[in-house]
Amino acid sequence: MGWSQSTLTFPRQFPLAEQSSTGFAVVNPGTVNTNITFVMYNTAGQTVSQSSWVIPAKGQLSKLASELFPQAASGGWVEATSPATGLKGFWLGGDFATYGDGGEAAASGLDLLFPLVAGQAEINIVNIRNALNTVTFRLRGTSGTDLTTVATQVIQPRGVYQAQASALFPNADLSQAMYIRVSGTQAFSGTSVIRGFLVNTESAVLNAVNAISNLSTLNFVHVVSGPAGSANYTTSVGVISLASSSQTVTFTFHPETSGAPIVVQRSLPASGALRETAQNLFGFSAGFQNGWVNVSAPSPITGFMAYGETSSGGLAAVPVQAAPQSSMFFGHIAGLPVWYTGIALLNDSTMDANVEVFAITPAGTLVGGAANVPTAAFTLPAGHKSAKLLSELIPATAAQNGGFVYVRTTNNVPLYGIELFGSNSGPILSNVAASGLAPIASFTPPNVSEPLTLTSVSPVRVTRGSTITLSGNGFSPAASNNTIAFTSATGTVEVPSATASVTVLTVAVPITAITGPVLVRSGGQNSPAFILEVTATQTTMIQSSVTVNGGQTTGDVDIYVPPPAGILNALIIGAADIGAPRFLLGPNSQDLPRGQSKLLIVAGFGISRAGGSTVTISGSGVTVSDLIAVEYGVQVKVTVDSNAAVGPRTVFVTNANLDTTALTGGVYIR
Repeated sequence: MGWSQSTLTFPRQFPLAEQSSTGFAVVNPGTVNTNITFVMYNTAGQTVSQSSWVIPAKGQLSKLASELFPQAASGGWVEATSPATGLKGFWLGGDFATYGDGGEAAASGLDLLFPLVAGQAEINIVNIRNALNTVTFRLRGTSGTDLTTVATQVIQPRGVYQAQASALFPNADLSQAMYIRVSGTQAFSGTSVIRGFLVNTESAVLNAVNAISNLSTLNFVHVVSGPAGSANYTTSVGVISLASSSQTVTFTFHPETSGAPIVVQRSLPASGALRETAQNLFGFSAGFQNGWVNVSAPSPITGFMAYGETSSGGLAAVPVQAAPQSSMFFGHIAGLPVWYTGIALLNDSTMDANVEVFAITPAGTLVGGAANVPTAAFTLPAGHKSAKLLSELIPATAAQNGGFVYVRTTNNVPLYGIELFGSNSGPILSNVAASGLAPIASFTPPNVSEPLTLTSVSPVRVTRGSTITLSGNGFSPAASNNTIAFTSATGTVEVPSATASVTVLTVAVPITAITGPVLVRSGGQNSPAFILEVTATQTTMIQSSVTVNGGQTTGDVDIYVPPPAGILNALIIGAADIGAPRFLLGPNSQDLPRGQSKLLIVAGFGISRAGGSTVTISGSGVTVSDLIAVEYGVQVKVTVDSNAAVGPRTVFVTNANLDTTALTGGVYIR
């Protein structure tokens, strides 16, 4: 990924049917919020759909393709552009029951390699230029020579081509294939999805890599082989020679935590390739082996590692990391009941490395890290690797789903790294490649004490005893450490959360709660409040007959008269600059820029039927004033603080009959 660029290319043709299970995540390491625009292009290079979003400073945007492109009528490839530099992104897709994997944003070039052809190999090529691109495909085996006649394809400007290797080369014996070399008349990007390699159903994704390189040393962080508990691992080592003549390649396995290195050599012809299991290459016994591998040659080489867990059926492929980094990001955290995340780091230098690890939420707040978790800071000895579950380093991540990981060394010793995440209940294993900082950039992790935020409550209208979900940041992952304060007839009623992560809580609505503000207390802080509409349950409504005698007063009786259905219904919302002659009305969210004031109008049925209507907007940093009743609605002035949190807000309207309606996501703070 080029850090001088603000363009991220995801070069797969994503089918329409998979867009509800394919996600994209982009990390913004910068100190200010930034805009990002996602565009999907079809095979002809035409725009299918596009949308724009805001990524918080030091935060992450994570969305399904169906959320990015809700109006898409076909599949296509995806490009994300931003005025900010140094963004890092990856995609992830699958059914997450039998397969799932993804890849980072891909590099481009005129001459690329797909380093693995095996099983069912789906090949994707994206033409990133605005001119026709004639692309030539060469299928190569261990000898480096073509296995069959070359294939060509003309790709439209901004278009995409997708095919199985078996369709590209129908007359080839694919069991002899090692890699595909592709050249184009214009720059292009590519990725492959491999299934049926090492295991039965799981998939592995590898981006196409540059066929012209000066890299002659490869370090692979994590190599495991053999049984460990209920698991059984196979690691496949793949190396391709980029030299124009034969060369001897040296493979060295370094066992952990101790033991003599195992060194083997192989002669590769010009453009030749090798792919062997670590067990066969190094002559391992049937027992468990754990270590790292160095591959060196006198001339340029490239390669990959693929991991198969044959008991569960999981598979992941890891590209080579070109250079070690003293600061790096891993763009995903998977936790909650069935997911786990693992981090492996390698120090191949001659100096011990002082390592710090931080887990960060999508909003840019700290889940935990070296500043407040002792196990997140450690020394990695020279010549060794560390491979641990992220939850071993930062226990709070066991309940965290979403966000990213930042790793740095405080003494500037560069490291190699990989992240693998998988499922405890199915054959899912996926790789997230390490991404370094832009050369001129720096990153400071969030402070330990971050503001407690509440960004949404769902649903906004509930019966007593039902469960609501509260989303935000800064919650304690220990459920009992979070208190949710509901409005009651005597003030508030407070209960602990039922389940908790740093960003999501669930809780049952107390039997004494009534309509009004709800907020979270955690760590000595109070979150902003949201309005929750609470309705009575049948069991709490005690019905009895009351006789009212004419001319007399009957006291000590509570009479509840339910409002007619639909008496209050907000249908449309609009915004305008102060003093503007007209509003732009629509059913969609209205933008409210930070640090500015806007006029807002909410129209519908029942809003202006009674005096004393009120308008409130969820979250903090927003002031509503100057309410004026208009025909079929109300107009208010909304002032947004310059530091207000970016994102959607819910607009609530309550009339004098205490009927309340909500427009979820009615405004968007930008």
